[in-house]
Amino acid sequence: VSTAKIQNDAVTEAKIADASVDEARLKISNSPTNGHYLQAQSGNTGGLTWAAVSGGGISEMDCWRLTSNIQHSSSEQWFTSGWERQDNPASGSTKLGTGMTESSGVFNFPSTGFWLIYAHWRFQNTGAEPEYHGYLQTSTDTDGSPDWYFPVDTVASFTDGTGTNYGTCTGVHVFDVTNTTHHQVRLGAWASSSNTYTAGHTNQNITYVYFVRLADT
Repeated sequence: VSTAKIQNDAVTEAKIADASVDEARLKISNSPTNGHYLQAQSGNTGGLTWAAVSGGGISEMDCWRLTSNIQHSSSEQWFTSGWERQDNPASGSTKLGTGMTESSGVFNFPSTGFWLIYAHWRFQNTGAEPEYHGYLQTSTDTDGSPDWYFPVDTVASFTDGTGTNYGTCTGVHVFDVTNTTHHQVRLGAWASSSNTYTAGHTNQNITYVYFVRLADT
């Protein structure tokens, strides 16, 4: 065995001894977070990235509600205003994770994945026997102009046309979100009578929608 090889082996052993390879000497693309692990990412700096462990439970949950009543006419109406995230800390109301964003009644998702959408409408009417539809629409278009589809159309009606009547509709949809820019959701309603209102409240979930991320897409 040559003297040069013995010297090279000794140098190599010295380089990796006594925990000399630590986080500071690795080329990692982001800063560490407790509980994350090193994930191979060939496109990132050094090919390593700190990442959260997947499959460890629900990481995103958010709830939004209408804050006031919306009066209806005999045409589709989309709830373009009056939304707020539920915000009653005393009752334990809060979001989990990043949360949804809303603009003019259109909701965008913070991350891709399979999302459960649970929507609840409450409506009221005075002096008529209306038909009421609660609408949930999704868009998967990517050309910059949303094309809206109807995965959920709930319906209810009154048989008593006297006094003030109340009713509810509920709809559930699982949305495979693969594009957080163009995959969107909106809610609306249609009623056959102008005496019909979709109900809202600033301190209670009356007409509301939950968003829960279930799994990776």
